[in-house]
Amino acid sequence: MKDQKQILAKLMSLDNANADKYLVKFADELFEKIKLASNNEEVLQYLDVLEEFIYKVPKQSIAIAQYVIEQFFEPQIFPEMGNLKGKEHDDVVVKAISLLEHLRYIDPQEVLKIILTLTKDEDKNIKAKALEVVKKTAQYDFNVLTKSKIGYGI
Repeated sequence: MKDQKQILAKLMSLDNANADKYLVKFADELFEKIKLASNNEEVLQYLDVLEEFIYKVPKQSIAIAQYVIEQFFEPQIFPEMGNLKGKEHDDVVVKAISLLEHLRYIDPQEVLKIILTLTKDEDKNIKAKALEVVKKTAQYDFNVLTKSKIGYGI
């Protein structure tokens, strides 16, 4: 997994159409793996991988985030550890919100559409994280304006 993340980080740094196509294909494959996942731990592992190259695949990342927010798995039980419960659905949703936060200036309309619905969630962690992203989106960010392709620093 660590080697895979390093390779993805390297591909992310390239300004190359073939590398970008590969990352889109990889994101699609990751989405299929997420759809086949059987527990929240698996989903969170895949989301960690996605985070490495999320800026290159915003459309796929938003679709993945929306899917994992709506998909629900019961927490995995680890009997060998005294019936310890695994990650809950809210952990997956908070991670998805964190991923969407990375894309808030790339596709603000889609990101905010998802985030704003989560600000009404009953779970306090989900609601707090969603409100934090809304607040950050509304803030002035000098780096976005001057050092990214989004602002005027081209």
